[in-house]
Amino acid sequence: MKKRLISFLAAGLISFAGFSQQTDNAQVHKGVLITQQKGTPVEFANVGIVEKSIGTTSNMDGRFELKIPSENLHDSIRFSMIGYETITLTVSDFIHRVNDTIWMAEKLYSIKDLVIKPSRSAILGNSRMENSNNRMLMALVARQGCEVGILLDPKKGNQAILETLVFYGMSIKDEIFDDITNTWVASEAAEFDSIRFRVNLYRVTSRGKFENILTKPIYIKYQAHKFENRWDEDIISSHPVEFDLSEHQLVIDGKSLITLEFYTDVPNKVWFQCLLRGPASYHRHTSHGKFFKYSMGLSTGLSVKARVMKI
Repeated sequence: MKKRLISFLAAGLISFAGFSQQTDNAQVHKGVLITQQKGTPVEFANVGIVEKSIGTTSNMDGRFELKIPSENLHDSIRFSMIGYETITLTVSDFIHRVNDTIWMAEKLYSIKDLVIKPSRSAILGNSRMENSNNRMLMALVARQGCEVGILLDPKKGNQAILETLVFYGMSIKDEIFDDITNTWVASEAAEFDSIRFRVNLYRVTSRGKFENILTKPIYIKYQAHKFENRWDEDIISSHPVEFDLSEHQLVIDGKSLITLEFYTDVPNKVWFQCLLRGPASYHRHTSHGKFFKYSMGLSTGLSVKARVMKI
C-alpha cells in the first residue's frame, strides 16, 4: 500500500504539460522542408524558436505549422534534422520570406573506425530501477518535439559503446489534455495503437549545452501498456523494455544525454516510471526549446547497457 500511495502522489505532483505558449496575438505560419540535393521532403524534422516553448515537427510531407506570438519576432527559429545541416533564421526573416520552402542540405560526416579494446559491461543512467522500492510514476503531455532523457556518464578517461536502451513502466491512459482548461479530460478518442519515438544522443559541452552527435535518426515503435487505474500493479512492477542499439555504433567519451523524443503528437496521457534520487534527468517541451533538469532529484527510468573501456 505504501508503494502505491507514493506512486500516486508523485504522479500528481510532477506531471507537466509540453504545450506551446498560447497568446492572443499569435499567428500561424506554415512551411515545407525540402532536401536541397534531391528535392524530397524532410520528414519529422525539428522546427522551433530557440530555448522557447514554441515548436513542432514536420510531417511525412515535410510540412509544418507553427503558431508564433508577435513578441518573438526578434528571436531565432531553428530547423534541424539528423543528417542535415541546421538552419537558423530570425523569426522576422522567416515570417517575411518569399515562399514557404526551406531548403535543407544533407550533411557530410567523417566516420571514424571503431576500435574495440578490452572492456567491461556497465549500466549507464538509471541502474537502480529494477531493485529499488522508491519507484514512482510521472505523467506528461507528449506533444511534437517533447523529449525526456537521462544523463550518461562513463567517467573521466573512459569510452563507452552503447549497446541496449532500457526503459521502465511506460503506459498510457484514456485521458487527453485540454489546452483551454489546462486539465486532463477522459476521452474515447484517446485510443491509439502504439507510441513512436526518436532516440537522440547529445554531447554535454563545457558550457552546459547539448549537441546532437547522431549521424542517422533512430526510430522506435512501442506498444505501450494500458493504464486502467491509478493503482495498476502491472505498471508499478512492469518489466523493462529493451531496444538494441548495437547496429548504430554509438560511442561516447564524456557526459552525454540520451533522450526519447515524441516526433508526432500522442493524444493520451503518457506515464513513465522514475526514482527519487538518481542520475540527472532532463526534459524539454518542444523542438529546440530549453532543456530543464527535473526538480526534487527525480530521475526518469532510462538506462543503457554499455561496454566501457579506457581511452
